[in-house]
Amino acid sequence: MDGIRAIAVLLVVLFHLNISLFRAGYVGVDIFFVVSGFLITTLVVEERQRSGRISLSAFWARRARRLLPALIVLLITVSLAAGLTGTASRRAGLRGDVLATTAYVANWRFIGTSSYFVNTGFESPLQHTWSLAIEEQFYLVWPLVAVLLLVVLGRSRRAIGVAAAVGAAVSVSLLAIRWSSTGVERAYMGTDARIFEPLIGALAAVLITEPWAVRFLSRHGRLMGIVGVLGIVAALILVGAHPKAYFDGGALLLSFMTTLVLFAMWRPHDGLVTSSLAWRPLVWIGVISYGIYLWHWPITLWLGARDPTANNLAVRRVAAVVLTIAVAGLSYVAVERPIRRGRWRLGAHTGVRAWSPRSVLIAVPVSLFAVACVGVVATRVPPVSSAPVVVMVTGDSVPKGLIPALEESHRSWRFLDAAFGGCPVSGEQPVDPAGNSWTWGRDCRGEVVSTQDRYLADADPDVVLWWDRASVSNFETTDGEIVLAGTPRYWHLRKLALDRTVRRLAAGGATVVLVSTEPVNANITPSPWGEFLVQRYGDVTSPWDAMLQSYAKRHPDLAVFLDIRPIVCHEVVSPCDDSINGVSARPHGVHYEGPGQDLAMQMLLPELDTVAAGSSQDSATEAGA
Repeated sequence: MDGIRAIAVLLVVLFHLNISLFRAGYVGVDIFFVVSGFLITTLVVEERQRSGRISLSAFWARRARRLLPALIVLLITVSLAAGLTGTASRRAGLRGDVLATTAYVANWRFIGTSSYFVNTGFESPLQHTWSLAIEEQFYLVWPLVAVLLLVVLGRSRRAIGVAAAVGAAVSVSLLAIRWSSTGVERAYMGTDARIFEPLIGALAAVLITEPWAVRFLSRHGRLMGIVGVLGIVAALILVGAHPKAYFDGGALLLSFMTTLVLFAMWRPHDGLVTSSLAWRPLVWIGVISYGIYLWHWPITLWLGARDPTANNLAVRRVAAVVLTIAVAGLSYVAVERPIRRGRWRLGAHTGVRAWSPRSVLIAVPVSLFAVACVGVVATRVPPVSSAPVVVMVTGDSVPKGLIPALEESHRSWRFLDAAFGGCPVSGEQPVDPAGNSWTWGRDCRGEVVSTQDRYLADADPDVVLWWDRASVSNFETTDGEIVLAGTPRYWHLRKLALDRTVRRLAAGGATVVLVSTEPVNANITPSPWGEFLVQRYGDVTSPWDAMLQSYAKRHPDLAVFLDIRPIVCHEVVSPCDDSINGVSARPHGVHYEGPGQDLAMQMLLPELDTVAAGSSQDSATEAGA
């Protein structure tokens, strides 16, 4: 079993290191989910058979001793590191991440704050805890269901299998339904769409108790192990070549193949699969796999080991792997194993025994509350009033992703994040021609304007940066009208919204910097929205940029226009060539990374400096008057 865990965690590590051969390595999480469901259900069923009862308090206490200590060390370390080195927005963002992680709801937080598959500039060192949240939610709910079926209703263990099968069928359907080409996070991280994997593991745990299954495994276990391994490899290749296949059955295939390997391991046979998974170095990796999973992601980020444009990238990657294994091993020896076994050895004869299950469960919320307090204190942000210049960033995920770089360039300034991926600055709801939302799971109308107004009232920004792509989308009005991009009705409403929004943003004296919407490049992810950005550049995006430029020219007291198109693109066509010494400024089509991020800073900073200087002069003139 440890060998299976090792394979899973190594796949995830290689995926996060951006190793092209393992671009589907994220399926290692799927393997973890199936194994967790299998083991947890096995423990519950065996306890019922052995003792005639199920102690939920003892079960949850064992899970807490196994999982919480190492996680607490990670959370404290990450919080302190952010407090010492993080910029204001990084500390503010991490505060919410710490709180969500301690509450084991990180998956729902990261659905709306980041992307697991595209670097949008905000890669939280706790982003990987989304999977821990789903597992913990399963650990809390599934044993209750099992107790209800086994004890309260007096049903056999087969009832658990039926419940698991029904739940898995519903969940895997939701995985396909929730998928959206413009945002896969809702499907990928949502508990409802991912719980089918531990439930398939639970179903497998019930099946292996059936006499017919035992006989079948005794005869065909070796073959099932081989089929399972080949199936996992096939699923990796399929998902790597066609990412959407993951949501259309690839994840389900992978889960079934994992159960075949589990069956073979449960009834071991001499053979290549079992002997390979029992290889001692692999087993050792599996033993410390939890620590490896916890620490590999923040270490990878801290060392810059996933940035394809980083210097000495191979050295960074090797260093990340070595340091991760070293820290995980230390965590296992010094923290995880002593607490899980219930004692710390003090010399040759002394030990400190573990608390009772009730005491452990009482200590859990106390410990998590203490960690949350540490996170809040460590990530405190100085008041906005202490900053000489305040810039409110509005728009979509592109300017949002550049906020850390902006902060690094102007440490004394404050950059307020009022940007929402997929949402226009004026707050309409982008939709496709049929009226389906292009911002899966996000209510632009309910979030964008309210956030902007809160910052305008509380922070009184000097500069507002307006930069988005969503303004060129079809949109739905508050009355439910679907307005198609490029129509006369669209241009009439866009003109009104532009004037209304600029005046609202500049009402306190701020200058609005209107940034042109540059063409995407050929790397844009294939999707209806990506096709729209490419095909409608000439008749929608380009006229929109002309409208922005004309507005700034007519209202120099409110706005300025920054045309970045000829700076980003060698020729202003769609899609455009934005390469810098052979490297794309936007590796995924839209978001600036590496040399592209440097280019973006070269474009933005002089304009922001000029506008901020003008704002300071105006303030000084008003103060003198």
